[in-house]
Amino acid sequence: MTKNAKPSGDKDVSGTAASQHSETVKLAVRLLDSVNLPLRDLVRFQGELARYIVEAIESVDLSKVPLVVIRDPKSRDTTVRVSETLFERLSNVAKERRTSVNVLVNTAVAHWLRTRQRREVVRFRS
Repeated sequence: MTKNAKPSGDKDVSGTAASQHSETVKLAVRLLDSVNLPLRDLVRFQGELARYIVEAIESVDLSKVPLVVIRDPKSRDTTVRVSETLFERLSNVAKERRTSVNVLVNTAVAHWLRTRQRREVVRFRS
């Protein structure tokens, strides 16, 4: 994870939320295969992967929802730019819940996908 200062006029790949801030954080996550494949299916037809991941993180209350089981197979690293504010929020929730930012991102995407698809894509902790 690295911080990169960007001039505010540059296009940001993660969508409007991160482009409103001059500081962004590159977040490398390993998405579960069961989350990655349906997410990439959406991207092929509707738009950009990073935008969906940021939308998922912002739309899910990560302090309360059940976390994913992270032992399932994972894809290679996926790098997403998020605003420094969003990264700090993820870090704080990860500390509070005693988990990793990677688990939180997978959890957010899994819950977000449940609202877009009718099938279960991942196992959650009870």
